[in-house]
Amino acid sequence: ISLAPHLALSFDRDKRDQELKTAKLELMLGEARMAALRSQLRPHFLFNSLNAISAYVETAPAVACSMLEQVSDLLRMSLHHHESREIPLYEEFAFLGKYLGLQKLRFEDRLEISIRMEPDASAALVPTFILQPLVENAVRHGIAMRHERGTIEVNAWRNNGDLGISIRDDGPGLPAKWTIQELGTGLTNTRERLDALYGKGGQDRLNIRNAPGGGVLVNLTLPFHVEETLPGK
Repeated sequence: ISLAPHLALSFDRDKRDQELKTAKLELMLGEARMAALRSQLRPHFLFNSLNAISAYVETAPAVACSMLEQVSDLLRMSLHHHESREIPLYEEFAFLGKYLGLQKLRFEDRLEISIRMEPDASAALVPTFILQPLVENAVRHGIAMRHERGTIEVNAWRNNGDLGISIRDDGPGLPAKWTIQELGTGLTNTRERLDALYGKGGQDRLNIRNAPGGGVLVNLTLPFHVEETLPGK
């Protein structure tokens, strides 16, 4: 009796088991990487916020108190979603609105804010708190370095199977021969998170360039999906 069919069947079964184990390991490593990337945001954001508040404690205590309230709200929202890989865009925008409210207190009349989200994009799932480091970069490089009023615009829309998000400032723009590393760890972190969630291609999903008319334009392109359509739900 030939053993070849039995050996072939056993080999196929062992191969499938090994592939399944490898896939589970990759998933576990991916989840661990995502958790590490998310955890980097909180101390970084908290340090920057407290550093900004300290400048107002003696000169403008009322502003410092308002900023502390905003930070408290932001941390509460962060803790509520600290294990979430993705959240609906409307919750992401709520967090972003709180963050920009904090920056508005800091820069007062020097900062103009515009946030627009098309209704059919509001339920789209996005990586948790993906926009805060991108907007923080716009504040740091587009607003903080100038004395006149600056504007930050955030827009979100659905484009067939994709979700488009843009962040624009009207600051001095990108330096010549810039690299993403020179613009801060937040952007590198964001690209790595996109790779971890959606596969390699973070460079295509996160596009940074000088905007027409001045400033920097950041375009984020994500696969459009809502909670009800996620696999396994």
